[in-house]
Amino acid sequence: MTERFEKKQSCGFSLVETLAVVAYFQPVTRVYIDQVRGVDCSHSLSLLLDRELVEPCGTLDAPGRPILYQTTPAFLRVFGLESLEELPPLPDCVILVAKPGIGVSTRFVFENLKADELERHPDIDGMAEALEKQDLKGLAGFMEAGNVLETVTIPAYPVIRRIKETMLRAGALGALMSGSGPTVFGIFDSRQAAKRAYGILKRGHLAKQIFLTTPYNNRQGGV
Repeated sequence: MTERFEKKQSCGFSLVETLAVVAYFQPVTRVYIDQVRGVDCSHSLSLLLDRELVEPCGTLDAPGRPILYQTTPAFLRVFGLESLEELPPLPDCVILVAKPGIGVSTRFVFENLKADELERHPDIDGMAEALEKQDLKGLAGFMEAGNVLETVTIPAYPVIRRIKETMLRAGALGALMSGSGPTVFGIFDSRQAAKRAYGILKRGHLAKQIFLTTPYNNRQGGV
């Protein structure tokens, strides 16, 4: 998916990530995209709108009536798809996204990252292979290597570790900080466990914003 899009559209990885969030979790708000990616996606979303790969599709019934976005027929043509059901499926899972009420400076994180001292690095190829094989537990296993940016963000903001630990204790197969933080996502193979983690985070006021969702082409009536 990434190679085809970058070749036809001459896009960077940030644009591909933003489009993937819209494709697999639509309809979504810009704030939701920001939370999943862990960064401000306004620019990427604007470019996708300009290229007519994403379009507004209504508003969310919530304060401020935020705009919802979905993919377009042009998106299907670019990827040679007849419908969204033909998207390469993600493993059947439930995803919990939690953002604590703090802000993290991306500049601060990268300025303090000691890349030459890192002992472990994520196995991106292994993750991609696990996704292709629909191996959810295998994917979660690769997540144990962590996000290298956590080495900076977590010591500065311990609440991120508490959110990860809460998800794992509640039954998440894996939990990881998104981008430079502070958003954390957990992958569950049990809706009950995901809902339990959601409740614990909410009651403990560990996160200001919490989302519970499933990939678009794996939905079976919601969570």
